[in-house]
Amino acid sequence: MKKFLIFLIIIFGLFVSANAFAAEKINNFDAVIKIREDIGFPKGIVIKPSNFEVALETAKDNWIIGLPILTFIACLYLWYTRGRDPNGRGIIIAQYEPPDNLTPSEVGIIIDTQVQNKD
Repeated sequence: MKKFLIFLIIIFGLFVSANAFAAEKINNFDAVIKIREDIGFPKGIVIKPSNFEVALETAKDNWIIGLPILTFIACLYLWYTRGRDPNGRGIIIAQYEPPDNLTPSEVGIIIDTQVQNKD
């Protein structure tokens, strides 16, 4: 019966309403189907979980969110214990000297692999 009602909704654009089933045509191609059930029972049959139990279940269900946090803490620990720069003499400036037994033109060819008059 429900399949037939869905068929009518999609083909003819009808609005169908019953106690537990409702569907509405939105445009020529899409249909929204809503199913609603109301169930009631007396209070006290189901015990409400404590806040700690709710937090524990949330943490169990979403444990993957903690993975980037743990990775950050591990990287911070490794950087702090092994990766920091040692205390030195301050800024070290590199000082280069030309290679021995080479003319300036030979050094220019080694640097840019081209022969030029300015070398």
